[in-house]
Amino acid sequence: MNHVVKIYLSSLIMTVACAKKEEEKEGTSGQAKAAFAKTSTSIRLAPTYFNPTLFGVKVTSISITTDATGQTGSGSAIWVNPDCPRVDLEDSEMKDDQKIIYKYVGIGDCPISNVNTYLDLAQSPAALNAALNSQYLPILPNKTYNYAHIGICVGDSSADPGKNLKFQTDGMDQPAEVRTGTCGFSTAQFTAPLVVTGDTKVTVTLAYDLSQAVYDYGEGMTESEYCYFNGDSSVRRCAQIPNLTAIVTADQ
Repeated sequence: MNHVVKIYLSSLIMTVACAKKEEEKEGTSGQAKAAFAKTSTSIRLAPTYFNPTLFGVKVTSISITTDATGQTGSGSAIWVNPDCPRVDLEDSEMKDDQKIIYKYVGIGDCPISNVNTYLDLAQSPAALNAALNSQYLPILPNKTYNYAHIGICVGDSSADPGKNLKFQTDGMDQPAEVRTGTCGFSTAQFTAPLVVTGDTKVTVTLAYDLSQAVYDYGEGMTESEYCYFNGDSSVRRCAQIPNLTAIVTADQ
């Protein structure tokens, strides 16, 4: 499986306020006044990474489109979250004085509060990609597709995304549902246009890297909405959604 790798640079940050000394003479007393600034040090340690046994992301849809906008009418959905409604669409053309109707699938409004199905990226690649290719949605033919879009916790524009990531690693008694700031479309342009005819079968594969998706900076790390802390904060796990890229191939 191809991987998209994110690299994080851990920095050692040290700030030292230097002492400052001032002397003033008053009259003929010869006394001096000295003022010293306090010295403070802040050190950020390199993170420890954990391999997740569960890493569920609220992926709402995967689609292919002719342009980068992903607007309805420019493409077809190839996978839709089971908790999101599908929209049956159609297009037509005249051929030999006959009207031919093509059916394909779009994505309806999907309030994220109704989405409870996570796409588990920690499962085996074979199981994950088999699930993504199990819906056999009809694709609008006679098009040249140039982009793949992955919707991450994308629903109606007014919906609060709420919790969008569910994960678990060693040291955690149960999975944690957290909220990250990653919501929107991950869009990738194909290296070569994808030509779809009436007999084309499309296969999608996800590329990603979880090796740095769950981390701990050690004692003193701030508990955030995308983190899990146990009762005494001895177990700390924070998570972030990695880059996801849809690789789409066509078998004629």
